[in-house]
Formats: sequence, C-alpha cells, structure tokens
Amino acid sequence: MLTIFTYSETSGFEEVKNASEIRNLIADKARVTWVDIEKPTPTETELLDVAFNFHPLTIDDCLSPRHQPKIDQYGDYVFLIFHEVLPAESADREFKTAELDMYLGANFLVTYHKPRLRSTAIVKERAERNPKSTMRSADFLMARLLDEMVNLYIPVLDQFDRRISLLEDNVLEQQEKNLLREIFSLKRNLARLKRICTQQIDMLMSLVKEGYDEVLPISIPYLSNVRDHLVRISDRTDSNRDAIGGLIEAHLLTSSNKANEVMKLLTISAAIMLPLTVITGVYGMNFKFMPELEWKYGYFMTLGLLVAVAGGLIYFFRKRKWI
Repeated sequence: MLTIFTYSETSGFEEVKNASEIRNLIADKARVTWVDIEKPTPTETELLDVAFNFHPLTIDDCLSPRHQPKIDQYGDYVFLIFHEVLPAESADREFKTAELDMYLGANFLVTYHKPRLRSTAIVKERAERNPKSTMRSADFLMARLLDEMVNLYIPVLDQFDRRISLLEDNVLEQQEKNLLREIFSLKRNLARLKRICTQQIDMLMSLVKEGYDEVLPISIPYLSNVRDHLVRISDRTDSNRDAIGGLIEAHLLTSSNKANEVMKLLTISAAIMLPLTVITGVYGMNFKFMPELEWKYGYFMTLGLLVAVAGGLIYFFRKRKWI
C-alpha cells in the first residue's frame, strides 16, 4: 500500500494518489514529501529505483528478510534501518521486531516496511490532523517516527518486569517444571533487545554528532531525545539481565538445597535401616544351634529390639537437629 503525503507552507497539506507525481514533488524544495510503502507490491518496490533512483544495495537491503540496525550515506540521502518492536508477539514468549527501512533526503522521507507498523500509522494520523507541526521538515518527521517506535519498547519492558517477578516467585516455590528453560528464554530476549538498543543508540549518535546535511540543527534536540529514551531502555534491560542472572543462581541454589534435603532423608533412612538389617541378618542365618531360636518369646524380643534401635536412632537424630 502506497501513501504519499506532501506539505508546504504555501499550498498546505495534500495526500497524493498518483505515484507518477513523486519526482515533481521531490523536485520542489519548498515541499516536504513523505512516501510510505507498506506491504509493498512488486510495482511499489520498483518505485525505489524508478522514481527515486536509490542505490541498488539499499534496495537489496529492503528486500532481504532481516538486517541489523544501520546507517549509510549515499550522496544526497541517508539510508537507515531501524527496528520496531511488535508488542503483541513480544509480550508472549519471543521478542520480535520488524524492520523499518528509511531514506532521508533534504526534503523527503521514504519509509519501506513489509508488516503494518504502529509507529507509521500513528504519525500518519498526526500528519493529517496537524501537518504543520508534524511535517515541518523531513528529518523532523523521521524524528517523530523514531520517537513513536522507541515508545513501543516500554510496554514490552514492563511485560519483561512482570515475567521476572513471576519467575522469582516460581523459583522460590519451585512450581514450574520448565523453569530454567523459561529463564534462559527471557535472558535471550533481553540480550537481543540490548543488542538492538545499542546499535540504534550508535545510529542516533551518528546522526547527531557527525553533521549530516539532511539533518537540520533544529531537529538535533529531538533526535537526542529519542537517543536518551533508548539509553534509559538499555539501562532497564541491563537491570533485568542482572535480575535474570540472580534468578539462575537462585534456581540452582534452590535445586541444590532440594537435592540435599532428599539426600539427607535418604541417608538418615539408610542409617536407621542399617542396624535393623544387621539384626535381621543375624537371626536369618541357618545355624542349628542358636539360643533364641527355640525360645517362645524370641520373635517378640527381636521385634522389640528392632523398634527400640530404630526409635533410639530417630531420637538421636532429632536431638542433633538432623531431622
């Protein structure tokens, strides 16, 4: 689906339906043009080459299934790959993101993405309601998009916090069978979130510090604000990863204590049964002459001896606080 928004102070805001007008819109330096390509068809993908003449390597990146966040300069435009988190999927078990490929020029922004993204939908609504504020420049429009994308990381982090709290309870109570698998799954998700945040922080630092011609000085504070949000998210991720490390140690310690309790019980049981086995073994020998074999109270005496020995050992163990 192709969406073309254009805005200028003289002619105002307009949604253009005809893709053939893209070249004329970009040629007008007084206009800010946003071209969003969502769930692209082959014909819409060809616009990247036909209408914009973008570098083939960037088009290959758009068509490829997954890339890490990055920023590249190509003549009079900058190519960026940013990742938007998918909250509905990531809140369950697996942390998932979708790529947003962006071409930033002096007066245009092209966004290319295969799934529907919440950030582009939100900014489109804002552009239609208040185009003067949203589309004051191409780089400012990009900053608004990035800010909305970063905001979507917060609910996922909150969900991770709740999962960690639940795991802490389960570790103490040992309620979940696949507890360690759940812990390592969450650790893997946090590691991926941390890696994406770090790469995107570096991208924004590059935009702010290296002086790209496409980034106006007035937009730098907004990009810095997005970077600060990502830094805070990265810090929260570090805290969660430390908590996961503590969960692993607590789980191993709890499992070890549980195993020790079982071994302790088995050892005490064996210690009680050992003298009883010796006594029954003695009277189980097949010698002809054994004094107690002909005694009519011999059986009851042996049972009493077994009970007395077992009771004495249990009393001894309790007195030493071993059980």
